[in-house]
Amino acid sequence: MVNIAILSGGTATNSILDIFQQLSTTNLSLNDDNASPPSQNKHDQSQEPFIAHILPVSDNGGSTSEIIRVLGGCSVGDLRSRITRLIPSSNPGLKELLSHRLPMDPQLAKFEWNSIVDGSHELWANIDPPTKEIVRSFLIHVHTELLKRSRNSTKNFRFELASVGNLFLTGARLFCGSLDSAIELMLRICNMVRLSLDNLKYPILPRRILRKILKGLLTPKKSSLITRI
Repeated sequence: MVNIAILSGGTATNSILDIFQQLSTTNLSLNDDNASPPSQNKHDQSQEPFIAHILPVSDNGGSTSEIIRVLGGCSVGDLRSRITRLIPSSNPGLKELLSHRLPMDPQLAKFEWNSIVDGSHELWANIDPPTKEIVRSFLIHVHTELLKRSRNSTKNFRFELASVGNLFLTGARLFCGSLDSAIELMLRICNMVRLSLDNLKYPILPRRILRKILKGLLTPKKSSLITRI
């Protein structure tokens, strides 16, 4: 049995995730081949390979920081990056949509976002209609919330370089009232049957708050040890 814990940011290990997945899949195949028939021995779920992705919620990149500024909540960029990286090849359309970033030009970005929300964008071409309408419903929800916030001129959302996946995950979080539920929903929509919340872990406290707490517990001399947390 191969059990692996991957502790990183959202993109730091993306280039080698396939290796971890292959180790896990190979081990699972061996376990299944050597398993006794159900009548003789029930399959022990604890013998299945397990990969845990431990991700931060402290990313403050452009897309994420803009969502936090306007809609609040914790950072979802690293979580979205890891989930989209692990979307199976059987769902290329969803992977492309949820990995897509809007253009840098503000007007083009807003125009493209509107075409995604209204369902006319070419990114929807390779997504089946039922899945399209489910995903669109959460994009429409976050779009509505952004329009509400725009009543305050300081809360106008800047769409340039925004991540569609981040906006989808935020819309699901706002609708469900829970980031855990939003993540689980995204996993199910993407048909990631071997990945669940048990595999995705994230700290409750953002890194900057954790650093402050630790500095308060340590002496000034020792506090320098945690400057890289």
